[in-house]
Parts: sequence; structure tokens; C-alpha cells
Amino acid sequence: MSFQVAIVARDEESFVGRCIESLIKGGTSNQQIILVAHLCRDRTVEKARKYGVTVVNCDKTYGDAFNMALAIADSEYLIFMDADSVVPEGWSTRIETVVVKLFEGDPRLAGVGCFLLPYRNTSLLKRVEWLVYNHTQIRKMRRGKIDSLAGGTVWKRSALLRIGGFKAVSGGPEPELCRRLLESGYRLRITKEVNVYHEFLHKLYIFGGFRVPQNARDRYFLRKVLASPLSGVMLSINSWMMTHDAASFTLAFYYPARSYFILFLSILSCVRSRFG
Repeated sequence: MSFQVAIVARDEESFVGRCIESLIKGGTSNQQIILVAHLCRDRTVEKARKYGVTVVNCDKTYGDAFNMALAIADSEYLIFMDADSVVPEGWSTRIETVVVKLFEGDPRLAGVGCFLLPYRNTSLLKRVEWLVYNHTQIRKMRRGKIDSLAGGTVWKRSALLRIGGFKAVSGGPEPELCRRLLESGYRLRITKEVNVYHEFLHKLYIFGGFRVPQNARDRYFLRKVLASPLSGVMLSINSWMMTHDAASFTLAFYYPARSYFILFLSILSCVRSRFG
């Protein structure tokens, strides 16, 4: 096999089954899929094992979870997929015919990002958020200056091992990894010929009262936002400083403001239902 897929998941029982099913339907065998359960307290592991994929547990840092997948894999190309992502039919063939050929044509290429699109059942608001994100992707592609990649990226495993793999950093470890790759003389690309559908960012609900988001990443961001008016902003600005991504800078202010607004509406709805 020329590539493998690694899913680093933390409390993703609501999404992991759908993700693995789409990978298998897209032409990836279950033997090519590795799931690293990072500090999981729900049924993520149980659901993943039903599909016969390789499952390992990691109780260390988020970066260590990525390095565990890097150590287990034995293919030259390793794709880190977010658990709340899905791929279209024929996706595996597109990886083989498009992405692998890009690597073969450029020995200094370390990562090729699939083009991220909103999940097909997402809301109109999420689609607007994606317009901001995709604008940044397309602009960087036109300029030929890709300085960061996220979930759904095909990595050259030997290049990652050569620079020491992932580091323990706040948030996702990919931006810091991309910085070290570029400093070491490697190149990064994004291709529009291979798509990955993603739920995207934070799920906050107001209908029927306030509900805690289902997956760990969203709960982490929510705790940060509610802990202090500035903490959510600082979390996103930290990401922007590593990636210099205009979308991250914009969303650094948008998400905390939206989180507080939705929380206010949720509390107001509960008060009205109780005393109205």
C-alpha cells in the first residue's frame, strides 16, 4: 500500500463511525486505517473497532498521539484525517493518481493538503464560515505560498521523521510542524483535485436551551471562551501567529463574540421558558 490514514480522535463517538465508513467506501481498506484514541472517555474506541481498523490508545499529549500514528505507519505517505471529516467515493484512487504523483515529481515536497469543503448537511452559517476559509486557501494557492496545512493532508512520512515529528504545542500540532518543514527547505501544496468534507470548527446550539458540544475539541474551545473574555481570542490569535492565516485572524474575534451571544440567547430562552 502506498498510503495509510491516521485518525487522532478524542471523544469523537458521534463522528468516527461516519468517517471510517466514508474512507472504506472511498476505496481505503480497513488495514490502511489507524485510529489513535487520545484520552478518550466515550465509545470512540468501541465504534472504531467494529470496522477492523488498527486502534491504539494514547494518554500523553496531543503531539504524542500524532507521533504514535507516525511510528505505527509503515507507508511512505500518511494522511492525518479529522474524525469529523468524510471523503467522497473514489477518493483513494484520486490520492494514488493525483497526490502521489505530485510527490514523485518534487522530492522537496513534504505535504499536500486536500481541498477542504463544508460537510454537505451543514448549515448556511457554516457555509458562510467556509467561504472565508476557502478564500484564504485559494489565495495562497494562487500565490504559490502555502505555509500551513490542516486535517486531510497527505504527508511524506520520511520528511516528518527527519525533522523529529510533531511537538507538544497548544492547539493542533500541524502549524508548528509546517513551520519547521519550511525552515528545513521543504515545500507544501494544496490541490483542488482531491476533496475532503469537514464539519468545521465549533458546534453551539441554542434551540431547546443551551447544550454542551459533543466532541472534545469543541468543549475545550468553549471552556476557554467562557473562562475569560480574552482567552478565546488569544487561543485563535496564537494559531494566527503560527500560520499567518487571515481567516484565523478574523475568526479570532468572531468565535468568542458568537459564543457569548449564543450563550446569552440560550440563557434568555431558558429564563423565558421557566418564568414566562
